[in-house]
Amino acid sequence: MSLLVWNCRGLGGPWTVRNLGSLIRENHPALVFLAETKCSSRQIDALKHKFDMNGLSVDSIGRSGGLALLWNELVDVILQTFSHCHIDVSVKLSDDQEWWRFTGMYGEPDTCKRDSTWRLLSHLHSQSARSWLCAGDFNEILDQSEKLGGPPRPVWQLQNFRQALVECELSDLGFSRNPFTWSNHHAFPHTVQERLESMC
Repeated sequence: MSLLVWNCRGLGGPWTVRNLGSLIRENHPALVFLAETKCSSRQIDALKHKFDMNGLSVDSIGRSGGLALLWNELVDVILQTFSHCHIDVSVKLSDDQEWWRFTGMYGEPDTCKRDSTWRLLSHLHSQSARSWLCAGDFNEILDQSEKLGGPPRPVWQLQNFRQALVECELSDLGFSRNPFTWSNHHAFPHTVQERLESMC
């Protein structure tokens, strides 16, 4: 089973929707989690129809936030909980008996409020003993090597993220290809790139 997890930074433009369609056609993901959709459930409903997928969404607040989880006919999905920064579901392949858990996360972008993300992760961990995959944009890095350019992240921020993963018995699954998932899009020497999206 393949999954697609993407902070799309807005689904309002045709280019982003075309890119999403290409990713779905090329990779055939059973689950698609989208963060920062910046759109309404009505717009996500149109995407579900366009890509012939089932799904659910959390509306954006104005022009920020918004989450969506789409899935194809190969999986059964039952919603457990959701908020402006997560969607937690039970999942199983349609022809399988074993349920597991998927949580799509969008970490609090405000550093001063980031602890609320780690508390939510801890709460979700306490809710089920099923096999658990947690993925998304945590808005945090685990190590200074996951950042290129700009000042280093304060060590306590990295430690808080690492500690949250340890307490929730989650391990970073790593990456292939480009190690950086975010850029400030500034010209050198002011470029900053970071790996903010993780699968655990």
